[in-house]
Amino acid sequence: DFKTLAFKKSKSILNYKTARSTALALSLLMAAQTGDALAAAFDSHIIIKGSAAFDSSGTPSAPSNSIQNGSLTSILGGVSSTTTLNAATINGPDPLVGTLTNIGDGFGIGFNASGNSENGPANVNPLFGDYTLSIQNNSLVDSFLVSLKFEFSHQVNATDSVKSASDNGEFAKSQIGLYKADGTELVFSQLISDTINDNQKFVFSNNQQDSASGFGGVLSDVGSILLSFLLNPGDLILLGDNSPDVLLAGAADSGNFSASTSTLLSVDSVVIQTTETVPEPETLLLLAIGLLAHFVSNRRHSGSFSTH
Repeated sequence: DFKTLAFKKSKSILNYKTARSTALALSLLMAAQTGDALAAAFDSHIIIKGSAAFDSSGTPSAPSNSIQNGSLTSILGGVSSTTTLNAATINGPDPLVGTLTNIGDGFGIGFNASGNSENGPANVNPLFGDYTLSIQNNSLVDSFLVSLKFEFSHQVNATDSVKSASDNGEFAKSQIGLYKADGTELVFSQLISDTINDNQKFVFSNNQQDSASGFGGVLSDVGSILLSFLLNPGDLILLGDNSPDVLLAGAADSGNFSASTSTLLSVDSVVIQTTETVPEPETLLLLAIGLLAHFVSNRRHSGSFSTH
């Protein structure tokens, strides 16, 4: 029943048949997304619209001998709204959509899952989160530098005390990515804790190199990055493609697994770009010639008056 996706990096594809497991739940790190925030409105020529969704292509599946939950958050005009996921039940709008108007406005996605094999094999089918964002400069004359802040934290853990030929093992996986609509990768981080296959850890600061070792155990990554876009008059920038931006999964055959992820995409600054016009050398020369001609003309004009 697992969903098949063409992930951005081939190393992120995991053979789910070989992994199952269980574990303690980790709390969502979404404190920055709760409550109402007071922030100044940015320039009205910049129009930013977006959404956060649990799953753009279907309803989350119910877990087996496991716990799963999640949250979507929108901060619009400094006011927060939340949609929650409990098992396979979604409470609230999905997706959350709206127009960002204030510095600090944005969208958040988080998941949390754990399971153990005390009552048989446990698993959480992949949970998916999707971001979309459009940034439009409606000014006819001004350019703007728009900076977005992307913050995330995730952790996975798989443990197993039973080793046998019939044991499919335990795994926990969390993957975070952010892409432009044309597929350009802006952020990528992936963690896989696996008691049978090798662990994998691609941190966002160096996501071309696997820094993990061993089998199972705790893996984590946390980061914050500013993404700046220069928009000239009429420019439009789109974020969000056909790949999931947030993914979490796990399973256990004879042990435990846990996974937790928290993400927030928000407006950090909107700055108008001003340019000071410096005259070209040719312009200065023409200006000097013009002033000289005007001076000579005035001298001649004053001289003609003095002869009468």
